[in-house]
Amino acid sequence: MRTSVWVLPDDPQSLGAMEQNAGRVDEVNPVFFNVAADGSLIAHDAANDDRWRQAMRGMHFVPAIQNQVGEEFSASGITAILSDDDARQHHIDQIVATAREYDYDGVEIDYESLPPIRDDFTSFVTALAARLHAEHRVLYVDVDAETSDSGDVFDWPALGAVTDQIKIMAYDRHHADSGPGAIAPLGWIERVAQYADATLPAGKVVFALPWYGYDWSDSGPTVDVGYSDAIRRAAAEGAKIERDNNGELTFAYRGHRVYFQDAQSFAAKVAVLARHASVRGIAAWRAGVEDPEMWSVMFGLRMKHRAAGR
Repeated sequence: MRTSVWVLPDDPQSLGAMEQNAGRVDEVNPVFFNVAADGSLIAHDAANDDRWRQAMRGMHFVPAIQNQVGEEFSASGITAILSDDDARQHHIDQIVATAREYDYDGVEIDYESLPPIRDDFTSFVTALAARLHAEHRVLYVDVDAETSDSGDVFDWPALGAVTDQIKIMAYDRHHADSGPGAIAPLGWIERVAQYADATLPAGKVVFALPWYGYDWSDSGPTVDVGYSDAIRRAAAEGAKIERDNNGELTFAYRGHRVYFQDAQSFAAKVAVLARHASVRGIAAWRAGVEDPEMWSVMFGLRMKHRAAGR
């Protein structure tokens, strides 16, 4: 299976992780762009920073475009752009021009929290794919994990027919606004993979898995937690770390419950997906918060992929 990882330009640890592990995955997806109200792209400073380019050398380079405003995904701006023919065309022109300017291998569309504007979104992706393919660039689209057609914005069969990759975000089964629990339960991953087998073209399916964790509190907000932070927190609180029946690590302290990932839990999720012929690759959200041994799992997958000649 091909391997890829997201990189966040606002996080120095994300850059450091890539500098230490350059070339251990097939592809890198830096989140370099957001969308302005008029449909143009807002580039992060890192997009023009040679240090970032050097850190991600030797890998397929497909940056992500998000509809994020501050810490939240914004639905209103993208909805307005995609529902208007002229605005949608301008947005497509801007994406293609940016890919050409930076000579990217392609782009990844990560538009989240959208209302069910399915026809508009599919029309946008179809037209963008045609433009990028004409320049020999790829188009990836990130979709929410599903086990059946929910009728939301993502029409899996239609998107799978025109894109080069559908990246299924198989995480946050339990999330910041839910109660505590496994972030990507194995049984749930299996059901999502079965649905992908039935609805998406073989060879275009990539499963995005978590490298992060959450710390839920009885009285305060849920916060993200990385592997090293979780280990330190458990030690400081004298908490016993256990492994749940999905392989994820968990512990409790003073009204908090933490779930997080390590290389073993990550490998268990990969093993479930390896049984599905439609799954082409594994992606990870995100560099900088991981158990360092996760890179060994990714490198092993890359070597198997290369040996198979795919």
